[in-house]
Amino acid sequence: MVAAGTLDSLAMIVLVPAIYLGLNLIQEYLIVPTILGRRLLLNPVAVFLWLIFWGWLWGVPGVLMAVPLLAVLKIVCDLVRQFSAVAEFIGP
Repeated sequence: MVAAGTLDSLAMIVLVPAIYLGLNLIQEYLIVPTILGRRLLLNPVAVFLWLIFWGWLWGVPGVLMAVPLLAVLKIVCDLVRQFSAVAEFIGP
């Protein structure tokens, strides 16, 4: 709304939300999984796939719950011998 009120060109007005969307996508799908994967000792690829899956399934609440659910899954897989391969993929 601010861009529409202050800028003259339609291209510039559309460019503002497009840049915001692009930066948000980079942050959400590249930077956050990498940082969370290193901080929680989880595989960044597993975190990325888990965020995409739960985001697709439940939207924003799914994204918010994705990493804690992955951490719980990792703990359960560490305790159950049959799921040791899954635990190894999720993280060290």
